[in-house]
Amino acid sequence: MFPFLAIALQLFPKLVASLTDAKTVSNANDIKQFIDSAVKSISGATTPDKAREVLTADPSKMNDLKIRLAEISLEAQKLDVAEIQEYNRAANESTVDARENLLAMLSKPDSMWISMTPAIISYIVVIGFVVLIGLLLFTDPPVKADTTVLQIINICIGAVAAGFATVLNFWLGSSLGSRRKDTASSLSSTINQVRDLTTPNQASASVKTPDTDTEISTSDGGVSVTVNDAGNDANSAEIATPRDIQTTPLPASLVGIGRSTDPSTVNVRMDIPQGADRIPASIRYHNPGAQYPSREAAQFGQLGYGIIGGGHKIATFPSPVNGAASNFDLLFRRYTGMSIGAAGTKWTGANGFGVPGYDSNLLIGKGMIEQPDQAIALLKAIAGRESGKDDALTPEQWSHAHAMFRAGSADRYLAQFQGQMLPLREAIRPDDPPDEQIEILIVEALKRLGYVIDTNPDEVNIVYVEGMNEDGSVNNDEANKFNDLRCVIGFRNGVPAMLGKWQATTEPGFYYGRDHPINRLGAARIKFGQYSAWKVGIHRNTQEALVQVKDVTVCRDLNRDMERKGDTEDTGLFGINQHGGYDQPSDDIGKASAGCLVGRLMSGHRAFMETVKGDPRYLADQDFVFRTAILQASDVA
Repeated sequence: MFPFLAIALQLFPKLVASLTDAKTVSNANDIKQFIDSAVKSISGATTPDKAREVLTADPSKMNDLKIRLAEISLEAQKLDVAEIQEYNRAANESTVDARENLLAMLSKPDSMWISMTPAIISYIVVIGFVVLIGLLLFTDPPVKADTTVLQIINICIGAVAAGFATVLNFWLGSSLGSRRKDTASSLSSTINQVRDLTTPNQASASVKTPDTDTEISTSDGGVSVTVNDAGNDANSAEIATPRDIQTTPLPASLVGIGRSTDPSTVNVRMDIPQGADRIPASIRYHNPGAQYPSREAAQFGQLGYGIIGGGHKIATFPSPVNGAASNFDLLFRRYTGMSIGAAGTKWTGANGFGVPGYDSNLLIGKGMIEQPDQAIALLKAIAGRESGKDDALTPEQWSHAHAMFRAGSADRYLAQFQGQMLPLREAIRPDDPPDEQIEILIVEALKRLGYVIDTNPDEVNIVYVEGMNEDGSVNNDEANKFNDLRCVIGFRNGVPAMLGKWQATTEPGFYYGRDHPINRLGAARIKFGQYSAWKVGIHRNTQEALVQVKDVTVCRDLNRDMERKGDTEDTGLFGINQHGGYDQPSDDIGKASAGCLVGRLMSGHRAFMETVKGDPRYLADQDFVFRTAILQASDVA
């Protein structure tokens, strides 16, 4: 009757057997017909032998048959779920009718005994059930009794148990959890069935089946099969299984697209000449927003960086789709919550000139970057400002770029296309690291604040960033801990370079700040700013250090709350030296600082001193006065 059914049974015996068992599947004959027709239509054969030969020779048709069998399996489950729901609906209606009848009887004062009947019966059934359980637990069964008697006992036990369940259902309502469990149990069989269809090592895909409202998609963990029914959410099931779904080819708009790369590309220089056509940097580097290189940009295919006008770095990408995706990511992580004007200034440094077509006071929200239309329009305006030309991306490329940003990396996005077996790379730095190299961010902050920056060869810029870790991530700046950053930045070929960075503190610890302040007006906490005030000298006759020789301003912590807010400012010579912290533990400043700028480890401090003493201005004049900036993490991040 079903000549092609044997082909499917031979290829996928467990699946077909479970689908066509009349004892467990109410519509088994219909399913057999569907399977038989599927094998015949997909193979295009007129006989079972020919169908077997075609499927064996053509893997694509074999995959099509697997997909079709998965659809049939899910359709069968939909019918089973519908039957369960109809049964539950009828049972619930019956219970509601019984309750309404009881309420009607209770409302009649002359029918007391009739109205009490349901309660009396319920008590009898519950007590009988409890007694029965007790007898079964604490008495020996009549093993020598006649077989007929034992059968009668079993029937009575079953009747009492059923009556007990009916009473609970009547008074407490049907168990929604039980119904969900039954439905989940029914659907779980489909998981095993679809697993039999597939084998590993197949690329990811998303397939919309033509005959049913069923979507089959694969990811790194397997295939996700979703049955959609607009009228009933209960008919939707998501099933994770191994992968074996044929993927879609790479669209023409993604030709030249690149995979995720290693974060080390942040240090790979690869200049692209401007050429006779004087192609703008943002176009020739495939970087619409002209962002700096970063470890995070590697997730979106960064290849390296080039040096452009003004000595600025620009990240290089294999395709403008990769570059735009990284631009979206940068906007989302570092510019949301800012006004357009402030974001434009931060994006381009001191040369910020806003975004064409946008009010400078408009705030950039996360939702704005998450919505494709708004995000693409904003980045188009930024890209046009950077290049001075029309879009370097087509509408399709812009859409792909935003989708790649939402996916989180080039690898994750490209995994849906044919032939892309792409491993995902772990983030190089945790705890919300900055999008660019720390020295780039710090120099941009110094520019925004109007501080002096020394850019001549081998000259040093000493900077402390309060509340920033050595990896550039921001911390909560908790009191009495070495949780600030000391760094020295120089310039090479006009580009900022980190010469050294160390764990430090810009504040006194509990000992001198809260418990034993040296000054009666309160411990000194240096005010944020930039000061030319330190020479190479000796700190307390114990170590080489930068010692204060000119005035600085401090905040006096009279109320001992370990904060600057509300404190009185005091300017003068207070011995605010830059010295080592005697190798104190990270979580206890101890007596290492009464308000000085202190590097925690002595080895790190010695390296710091060697670095600053390499400044040619100091080598020419041992009395040279060093300049130092003290920033907040919020100035940089």
